[in-house]
Amino acid sequence: MVNIIPFKGIVYNKEKIKDISLVTAPPYDVISGEGIKRLTDKSPYNIVRILLSKDEPNKDRYSAASTILNKWMEDDVLIKDERPSFYFYVQNYVVDGVKKTRKGFITLLKLEEYGPESPVIPHEKTLLGPKKDRLKLMEACNAHLSPVFGVYSDAEKKINSVFEDATADSEIFFEVKEEDGTENKLWKMSDPDSIELITGFMKEKYILIADGHHRYETALAYRDKMRAKTPQFSGREPFNYVMIYLSNMDDEGFTILPTHRLVHSLEDFKAKAFLINALEFFLVEEVKFNEEMEEEVRRAFYKKLELRGRDMPAFGLFINGIDSFFILTLKSFELISKILRDDLPEEIKRLDLTVLHSFILNKLLGISEDDQANQRNIVYIKDREEALKLVKTDKHQMAFILNPPSMQRIVDAAKTRGRMPQKSTYFYPKLLSGLVIHKM
Repeated sequence: MVNIIPFKGIVYNKEKIKDISLVTAPPYDVISGEGIKRLTDKSPYNIVRILLSKDEPNKDRYSAASTILNKWMEDDVLIKDERPSFYFYVQNYVVDGVKKTRKGFITLLKLEEYGPESPVIPHEKTLLGPKKDRLKLMEACNAHLSPVFGVYSDAEKKINSVFEDATADSEIFFEVKEEDGTENKLWKMSDPDSIELITGFMKEKYILIADGHHRYETALAYRDKMRAKTPQFSGREPFNYVMIYLSNMDDEGFTILPTHRLVHSLEDFKAKAFLINALEFFLVEEVKFNEEMEEEVRRAFYKKLELRGRDMPAFGLFINGIDSFFILTLKSFELISKILRDDLPEEIKRLDLTVLHSFILNKLLGISEDDQANQRNIVYIKDREEALKLVKTDKHQMAFILNPPSMQRIVDAAKTRGRMPQKSTYFYPKLLSGLVIHKM
């Protein structure tokens, strides 16, 4: 059973922060070093100063983050809401020239262990390093600073209807327009009747973690530590919950983008030998180009890749030093049994990324699962144009270009309780950090 409750969020004081866009930030794990500087230059109160704080004299960065958070609360830069609320969060954005709207809400979710009967389902593998880092920050600040991103199924869109009716005449609480044009709008919804309706609707749902697996598992670890310190815990303590944004996967505003792979630093890599070896498992198509026609050929390459991927796992490939694009399409699903262990669910085996990581990265290129997990020879990148550019500049040996996974394939795979490779999905747009904090 999914148990959600409203909460009194910690929010920026609009009397002191006149422009909320100056203090919000993307999720911590997509902010570069240059991005940190750009955000800190915007405002002395930008949330990135807590999310990615720096060491100070006689104080590590986690303690420094806690000091900043507490200071901002003491100075009423951050204030606590008066009433328990759900926070209705709407994002208007454009992708591939199409305008879309994604709706969801920020709430507290009762933490559940993963398992066959759990209503909370992960879909990606996680890494130990980020969880250690976020746990130290959570312990120091005693807070959830950014929401996990979860999705649920509601074909009739009852939950969004409740929010739209309840906030129809309400003032927008926060509004932020990002540099890429994405509009973020937040309403507070405190009406008890509406809250009761939504909590009732959610009880029979399941939640698929879309983004923030590390944050969810960090919250579980934090809960267990706190329970060990609280022998008579009731289960209602704040540490038994995690702050989460929930969105309806059946809504038209949902967008999932692929995460492409760059490969670098392989010793003795021979492109011709690799392509010959790939023929054992894949149909290999070559699309040649020259400088004058490269852009036109590239567009055709993307379109052909999309077509090939409708029926079978297929990947685009660009290799440094070769003026060609390649498309590798798995010859048949029967080949999968030669590589993947039998106990792996069929829904996981047939995923594009499972085939890419197992057949190509591991078997053909010799990049072990451990090297993949720790990104020793792999770089994950969202922008396919940037991926091709980086290969051209000799910094990387090749780029694998992927099709976006469908929501249904992700759900089918997740329901088996198997895990997809890390960085399998990119739910777009990202959620802003700094709109709401849950202080425990």
